[in-house]
Amino acid sequence: MASTSGGKKKRKRKSTSQVMETDVVQKKKPVFSSFQRPTLIEQLKYILAEYPDGGQILKELIQNADDAGARTMDILLDARRVNREDESSHAQYTKFFQAPALCVHNDAEFTEQDWQGITMIYNSVKKLDKLKVGRFGLGFKSVFHLTDNPCIISGKRMLLMDPLQPSGCETANMEIGHVGEIEGFDTKAFIKVLDGIFGFSQETLQSGYYKGTLFWFPFREIQTPLSDNLYTVEKVMDLFKAFKQDTPSILLFLKCLSEVTLVKVNRSKPFKRKVYAKVKIANTEVKCLEKRAAFADKVRTMTPESADISSVMEVPIEYFLDESSSSNTTWLVVNYVVSKSASDDLKQLMNDESIGLSPYVGVAAPITTTSHFNGHIFCFLPLPKEGSKLTGLPFHVNGFFALSSNRHHLKWETDEDKNQQQYDKNVHWNHLMTSEVLPRAYRLMYNAAASRSNISGNLEEDVKKVYDLVPDLDNVNENWKSFATNSIKCMQTEYVVFANDVGRWDVCQKCVFGTAGTFDTENIKTSMRSSMKRMGKSYVELDETSLKTLQVVFTTSVVCVSPNLMANFLHESNAYHCLADDTKTDILVYILADKQFDLLHGLELLPLANGTWVCFQKKGHTLYIASAEVLEVFPEFKDRFVRTTLSPKSGIAFQAIAGTVES
Repeated sequence: MASTSGGKKKRKRKSTSQVMETDVVQKKKPVFSSFQRPTLIEQLKYILAEYPDGGQILKELIQNADDAGARTMDILLDARRVNREDESSHAQYTKFFQAPALCVHNDAEFTEQDWQGITMIYNSVKKLDKLKVGRFGLGFKSVFHLTDNPCIISGKRMLLMDPLQPSGCETANMEIGHVGEIEGFDTKAFIKVLDGIFGFSQETLQSGYYKGTLFWFPFREIQTPLSDNLYTVEKVMDLFKAFKQDTPSILLFLKCLSEVTLVKVNRSKPFKRKVYAKVKIANTEVKCLEKRAAFADKVRTMTPESADISSVMEVPIEYFLDESSSSNTTWLVVNYVVSKSASDDLKQLMNDESIGLSPYVGVAAPITTTSHFNGHIFCFLPLPKEGSKLTGLPFHVNGFFALSSNRHHLKWETDEDKNQQQYDKNVHWNHLMTSEVLPRAYRLMYNAAASRSNISGNLEEDVKKVYDLVPDLDNVNENWKSFATNSIKCMQTEYVVFANDVGRWDVCQKCVFGTAGTFDTENIKTSMRSSMKRMGKSYVELDETSLKTLQVVFTTSVVCVSPNLMANFLHESNAYHCLADDTKTDILVYILADKQFDLLHGLELLPLANGTWVCFQKKGHTLYIASAEVLEVFPEFKDRFVRTTLSPKSGIAFQAIAGTVES
């Protein structure tokens, strides 16, 4: 046999590594590209579409000031015409320093984080701050409704925004002390418009430092690629007028701001300012401001293992709506933050960074006014009014709610969502805030109002103010009914009603209830109250709305006075035996009001002509009803005759009983 070595040559096989390298070389790679992102102008247009032009612009500026820790804030409408004639100037930055303009000043200074955050869009440096509201990086951008060229001056720096510039050049940072060295910067135009505005002057440039923060927004007077919305002095005055509606309550839930002023500078020279509106927390109540600051400090240091914290304050608000008149209202304000005691569901959402909200709520009600009050929804500032009824509650509610990105309303499920098994974390957060957290704040507010009434001697008007905090469930908006119901439920063991006759606040289970229309006359009411007091019962008179709400929530715990109930009380106690004749007569008339004569059986409420009282008996001696003339004929038999002369109503009642017996 021939040797194999002399046969066919062996084929060389490629190694595995060689095959893989060849295959890789032969395969094609995909073509990668980035998403086509909208330009800055397009993004700002989207924001302006979300934030409708109006009073919300001022609220956003107030919120930014409060988040920055400002104590005072001024919003100035400069109606002068300054530097507009220089629009053809070659100085690049003159367009930032023109009037008419809106100027906003507060006494806080920008931090590095603030400088970074103000240039963000759809993102925010406030996301992880428990006390700051702006989560979307959109609020401040609403100022582009009125201007193309915002200017911010704070501390040593100035920032100029111009979204119409090429990408990467939309913002210009500079130091105040060196603006004269900036190419294209007209220092004279700068000083001409800002000199004398909130302490800004030539000396400011020389020192290179401005105390506080100043925003300058020159009006857009011609259409631009950003917007065709043109602004005038008259349009800003409309914003001021809209602000007036919120003036009395604008400061209630803010953490730092204690004073906001709206000012108008006239076109005339010399410089003349007119205060259009002003609101402040009264200076006489410094303790209120101290309490608010201390509460904010506690919130900042809270941990998941911390106990819940709360604050109860009386906040005196003074506001001026023109130069000649002022008004004062004191509010009862309660803030509450849940931590360790939160339910498992709430804790899960509290730790969810995609929500990034804090279980921080508040309630507030006026305590120095007797007029009807409609509550509003706040997320530290009042949300825009949408529709005639926001909540239907008789007090304001505040909270770190999950809001729409334009901060106009809370996120709730739609009617379609209610019929489907869908879960939106933001919607669920709002439900937990209203059903679990807010009721705790309400409980504190109600108890504080009752305590305040106690201290003042429980005058009728003070007791009424407490009852005014009870929601009318028929009037409450559907999304807020669970809150209203849960709030009342958590008061079941609290001293929530005032028993006039015993002079104390008591729990519902120990009281008997009525309304102003329960008794026909004041005499009968007085007699019924004194008799119930004698029998150890606490009578409470409520308005019909409050009584109905308590009946719906507490059901069997709220018992209303009735002839049947009164008869049962009399059967249980002999204390009524020693009551005055007039009082017994009124009780008799009341029990007979619904003609249930059987209720009287065994009760010592039958007056005899001899001056004594005996029990009603179905069997026994026959008693007679006769006129006074007949009684004179039988003076020795007065124990056989009913005394009908006690009152006209008692005489009618006995005639009705007699008619029943004869039939």
